[in-house]
Amino acid sequence: MSAPEPAASRQAPRGGQANSGAALRSLESEPQVAVPGLGRWALSIVWPSFLMAGVLEMLVFACVDPADLHWFGGASMELSHQAIYSLAFFVFWVVISLAGALTALLMTTPPGESPNAVAKRWPY
Repeated sequence: MSAPEPAASRQAPRGGQANSGAALRSLESEPQVAVPGLGRWALSIVWPSFLMAGVLEMLVFACVDPADLHWFGGASMELSHQAIYSLAFFVFWVVISLAGALTALLMTTPPGESPNAVAKRWPY
């Protein structure tokens, strides 16, 4: 059995250049999914916060039984376990998303300043 030839020593079949051009044209004609700036910003906050809300819910409800929860006045919660899990998840998700959005907002550079100028001044 002989060793395979290196890719550089192989010769392209006749018309290989035309085939590679056609392949490039077909790749260029495929639709590209473009996420605008605000959408990308929102997704970079919402997706990690979704994952962390799931982790936080597992941690909290590993220690807390939903049947033992009471309202501030002492009345028992008349919700099913699944409803309590769902509400807690959405509360965790919103709080973590707000923290991420606030962080992203504070990390933006003021208009008219370059990011390098802000980095050189930090910390004041």
